[in-house]
Amino acid sequence: ANNPLSVVQNYLHILQMRLQHDPSATDQLEMIGTELSRATEIIQQARELPPVSEGDGAAQVVLGEFDVNELARRVQELHLGYAADHDVDLDLMVRPGAVLVRSDEQRLAQILNNLVRNAIEAAGGESVTIGTDTGVFREGREGVEVYVTDTGPGLPRAVLERLADPKESSKGGDHAGLGLHIVHRLVSELGGNIDVRTAAGQGTSFSLFLPLSL
Repeated sequence: ANNPLSVVQNYLHILQMRLQHDPSATDQLEMIGTELSRATEIIQQARELPPVSEGDGAAQVVLGEFDVNELARRVQELHLGYAADHDVDLDLMVRPGAVLVRSDEQRLAQILNNLVRNAIEAAGGESVTIGTDTGVFREGREGVEVYVTDTGPGLPRAVLERLADPKESSKGGDHAGLGLHIVHRLVSELGGNIDVRTAAGQGTSFSLFLPLSL
């Protein structure tokens, strides 16, 4: 996987040189470069880490302070094209100013990417909203709430009962059926919690509680 990524990064650099006088294009290319670097880091970590038993994954959490709002904006930007292909409006509703946490930004980015992609696919031509909220407390801990809400058909009870289980996807194509299983594992590694609210014909909301500091 690193070989094709290196080729893409090389041509990306060429495009950046050719379009360096177009600010809007360079901003988009920088975002692509950031995501390519993130993919490369994930692959490198997977190569270097020994197999871990259940519950040991948190040992590899990389802590750093970052702005959750800025991450939400980046995730929205990355999925605007995908949303347009599915005739879905992708909105952002974040708290004013910066929302700073000390956590693992790469893990949270993977969680949001999975949730947003799933929501777009489920929305059925409706809308998806990525949002943040502050002043949230859970079991005596202060944190922030990050949510992804769609106005699609909602999730049936049979799906809800096995939401966190790795299973074969019914979507076909390149869907592995592991997206939400991975989301639940990553949320646990970040010391957070995730709730699901859904109703037939009224959509679904995934709400993540993330402590301010792990």
